[in-house]
Amino acid sequence: MNNSGNLVANMERIKSKIAQNNINLGKPLSLAAIEKFETQHSIILPEDYRQFLLEISNGGDGPPEYRLKVLAETVTEEMQPLQPFPLSNYWVWDDVDDVDEELFDSVYRCGHLYLGTEGCGIDWILIVNSAARGKVWQRSDEGIVPCTPARSFISWYEYWLDGGENWFDGQEQ
Repeated sequence: MNNSGNLVANMERIKSKIAQNNINLGKPLSLAAIEKFETQHSIILPEDYRQFLLEISNGGDGPPEYRLKVLAETVTEEMQPLQPFPLSNYWVWDDVDDVDEELFDSVYRCGHLYLGTEGCGIDWILIVNSAARGKVWQRSDEGIVPCTPARSFISWYEYWLDGGENWFDGQEQ
């Protein structure tokens, strides 16, 4: 099956699970609204996230704990999603005596969209510009780590729908 076939099947499965779980979501976005956002930020959204916005919802219940942000709230003035996301692996800056401030700032500004917060300084981001494009990472006051196993937006959202709680069950000890 090609990617578009998988994407259609994924969206139908997600819609069914949302209906079964009585999830409260916003209305989907129009293609014109998504393209305007992409043009404004000079990026192309990962295909599964883009399709979620078109077919399912622009924000609402889900991961993160305090709701999935609407597309317009995923980029702040300080952020530069066009610039490459600087990491390809986790980074625990809390363990480092002399943190590279430029790298630290880039982790908060470059190459991603802000999906929302769990609270207590724990946020979810979607990488839009780097080798990790399309993957969801968790950032906290202590460091940043990709979901393990790696999760696209849709696999991250579906894992939550299925009751998953351990976003890092594939992490080496």
